[in-house]
Amino acid sequence: MAQINSVLDTMSYVLGDKGNHIKNLTTYDKGSAQNDKFFTELVLFDSQTFNKLQPFINGRGIFVAGKMPQHMEILYPKETAYFKVLTSTCIIGVNGFASETMETDEVKAATDQNTAAYVTKLTGNTTSITLTYLCEFTSLVIYNYVTTWMHLVYNPGSMAAAYCHLTGLEYHEGNHTMTGVYVVTNPSYQTVEIGAVFYGMFPTDNLQSTYLNSTFGTHDIPTVELTFKVHTYTTALPNVMEVCKKTLDDYVNRTAIVDYRVKKVPTTGDFLL
Repeated sequence: MAQINSVLDTMSYVLGDKGNHIKNLTTYDKGSAQNDKFFTELVLFDSQTFNKLQPFINGRGIFVAGKMPQHMEILYPKETAYFKVLTSTCIIGVNGFASETMETDEVKAATDQNTAAYVTKLTGNTTSITLTYLCEFTSLVIYNYVTTWMHLVYNPGSMAAAYCHLTGLEYHEGNHTMTGVYVVTNPSYQTVEIGAVFYGMFPTDNLQSTYLNSTFGTHDIPTVELTFKVHTYTTALPNVMEVCKKTLDDYVNRTAIVDYRVKKVPTTGDFLL
């Protein structure tokens, strides 16, 4: 009896007035008729308010590359355009986010009972992320682009930022980093659940060891996990939410979310030699 009343109290709290009429019409000890009424009303409640009880379902997200490093756009425009496409279409995972944590300190009294904790600061800024590409491509497109990017910022032989001499650009983060937008969506790809924008993105590892270290006779197609240093702002900020919404709208308009939007339909000629 106590357990049933606890459930009803919880429903009344969650539903407000809709919940109160269920509790008022229902008692555990009035027989099966009232119990049947309870379950009938419960089903009715579910059908009317599912839109407020839809659980968050993860696993759907998009990453869109924004402004590319200017020194690479000048020196390698075609390669940069290709890398931007890869980074906007071949990402299958984004990881590395930190959770925000409220830190506290204690004012200690003579007894534990009178000791109090006070907020000191909020921590948890995300300073690096890892983008997982579905694979590397022949000629090691990702590796070669990232290696060139890194060597132009810091030449291994001279320690100089070589791109400044080759392009006339000044040395600063805005000239040798990229930006990006990450959006986690609901199943319809119409609603932004959460997201983030990244500034000052720069790769910290070209994964050279991944390609050089090898076991002969082992043949597989590994994913590529590329780590970037970033400055991160999440959709906790309203203007970031607007950027993510616009990015999602653009993505949906450019992508065949439903089959009938596919412009080129395969024909028998595509499969016959």
